[in-house]
Amino acid sequence: KKGWMTEDAMLLWIDDVLTPYLEEHGGGENGLYAMLIMDPATSHLTAAVRRKLKKLRVDIAIMPASTTYKFQLIDVGIGKAFKDPNAPPIF
Repeated sequence: KKGWMTEDAMLLWIDDVLTPYLEEHGGGENGLYAMLIMDPATSHLTAAVRRKLKKLRVDIAIMPASTTYKFQLIDVGIGKAFKDPNAPPIF
């Protein structure tokens, strides 16, 4: 309802988005290593997510808490409008 990321949604994203991207660009289970930079949301830190990423040869870098705005400008510029129903329109 509020658009929160859950472990199940994260695993689905890995299967549907990240895995095809990695395979297309020479990565994945038998390919090159990759790095995924994420915020410290609990859905990103579960054992199942970590296992799946390790199998895909993806190293994880976790941003320090409360620093998302410094690293993910799209989160501030666009994502806020989806998370905050009182935010002014961006267009």
